[in-house]
Amino acid sequence: ESLYEAGRFCRVIEPLRKKLKLWAAVDVEDSHLAGDRAALTARVKLFCDLVRAAGFRPMVYANSWWLESRFESPAGVPIWEANWSASARPSRARMWQYTSTGKVGGIVGNVDMNVAYSIIGDADGDGNVDMADVIRMMRAAAGWKVSVDESQADLDKDGKVSVKDVILLMRALS
Repeated sequence: ESLYEAGRFCRVIEPLRKKLKLWAAVDVEDSHLAGDRAALTARVKLFCDLVRAAGFRPMVYANSWWLESRFESPAGVPIWEANWSASARPSRARMWQYTSTGKVGGIVGNVDMNVAYSIIGDADGDGNVDMADVIRMMRAAAGWKVSVDESQADLDKDGKVSVKDVILLMRALS
């Protein structure tokens, strides 16, 4: 089932590949999904692995309750967390949906409002893209034993952090 869903998802977003700058997010809030925590965790991980294998950056979207009680988000996959009652960003969230009652000019009615704390290139996961990320990526590319958020640092999406990624980040920062 996840194989079919991930394949369809990737086919739908494929025409947008060159325009996608952030993540390909999967919404995990569906009461029809497996009730067993381990089964749903495995299903979400497989979906994200298949999306990554197709050359996209996977992200998991869910509200705080789902993230705490229904499944475990796959390691290395950023979280887009909906929590409308929190006064500050949940610590695990790379994106935070902080309200469902936002207002935007030109749109009638309420709008979900989100803020991103981490963008592509944030190799150290501190929410900023800066020279510290360049240095960490250079060390990783040189084979040093440093932790790198590969979902953010692999800018060319070839499956590894390399000198090419460092160059791409330096160009983006300049």
